[in-house]
Amino acid sequence: MRLGLISDLHWMLEPPATASAWHGGSGDLAAALERMQLALEHFAEQEVDLIALTGDLSHHGEDDALVQTLQACAGAGVPVLAVSGNHDLAGDALRLDRALASAAVQNVALPSLAGSTHEHIRVAGVQVGATDGWFGASLRELPDTTSWGAEPVLLISHYPLLSLASLLSDNGFPYPGDLLDRAELADRLQRRYAPTVVVGGHVHARAAATAGPVLQLTSGAMVEPPYECAVVELERPAREVLRVRRTSVRLREPGSGREPVFSPEHEEWVFDGAHWLAISPAASPMPAGR
Repeated sequence: MRLGLISDLHWMLEPPATASAWHGGSGDLAAALERMQLALEHFAEQEVDLIALTGDLSHHGEDDALVQTLQACAGAGVPVLAVSGNHDLAGDALRLDRALASAAVQNVALPSLAGSTHEHIRVAGVQVGATDGWFGASLRELPDTTSWGAEPVLLISHYPLLSLASLLSDNGFPYPGDLLDRAELADRLQRRYAPTVVVGGHVHARAAATAGPVLQLTSGAMVEPPYECAVVELERPAREVLRVRRTSVRLREPGSGREPVFSPEHEEWVFDGAHWLAISPAASPMPAGR
């Protein structure tokens, strides 16, 4: 399966020409939808099977901004699965659900907790529920991971499920906090014998982390450097083996300054039935809170 990955678009109806970026310097809200179109064109060239929008589709949770973002996916030509981010809710846990109904785009849906099969891989998703301020949040509902059985699962989540707090703070980048119920779900995932690949964003940093059978890939943001999308390939050459490749692509020159990038543009991982192994020399597990 080939997955197109987009995170942290932060589209707003009347964006300023420039805006402060979370990781310092300036971000680019004004051209967010243009970069999204570039990402969709790239995914078409790469012949992806599925696209994941991993939250913060809007900047202030405006209904029209969410609808516009979802409608921009109408021409993608493949299924699109979207999960909510903390910026999308504005105090309303069902805002993305209603925006999807208003957008009326047939190829866009919210992933279920139980998941559905795409190219022989079960794909599930978790939605942000209650929020406390901009960053504090818990999930609407935790998945029953025992229902997944022994299948490999691709799990779409806005927030990291393996904490990256130490990684970012130790490197001088601000950290927006973890899910309030992160540890409970992380524990459930680590108790599985089968591998789980978690894709998401929120921290605006490209990073990889592992914990037992869990491989987590967070994407750089679309709204600030490194201004990127990614293609994630999942292959199952044997029953006990899962191979994952990620290729990140920049959609705009980032300018000067340090970037929150902790993984190479091309990386490859293999689950050998017990652990995740980094194949490319530049890729290595980042420290992550369990």
